[in-house]
Amino acid sequence: MSRSKEWQSWMQTRLNNDQVEQFFRSTICKVVTKQKQMVKTNEKQLENLISGWDREKMDLGHNKWALYNCLTHWATHTNDLKSPEVARYNREIAISNAMNHQLFTSMIGENVI
Repeated sequence: MSRSKEWQSWMQTRLNNDQVEQFFRSTICKVVTKQKQMVKTNEKQLENLISGWDREKMDLGHNKWALYNCLTHWATHTNDLKSPEVARYNREIAISNAMNHQLFTSMIGENVI
């Protein structure tokens, strides 16, 4: 499938808020602590990404394309950070890993909220 057709299919893949939050919690916002190997959620990052999702879905709809745009916006808007180039690079890696995660590759939307 060409990249263009893949993106078009993402526009047709409807998502709800719970699916997107679970995706963020399981990928980008997931933090494994060294102490007792506990898995936690970076709540500040989760809030930031959900805000981005809310913004993108208003323009693009409740779909996988809006989620992708939320991720790319987060990755590229780093100029206010102490080391924007490093942050951008690290975010690009995090997004690449997230997009290869089973939750992203198998997203089939239902019940839009």
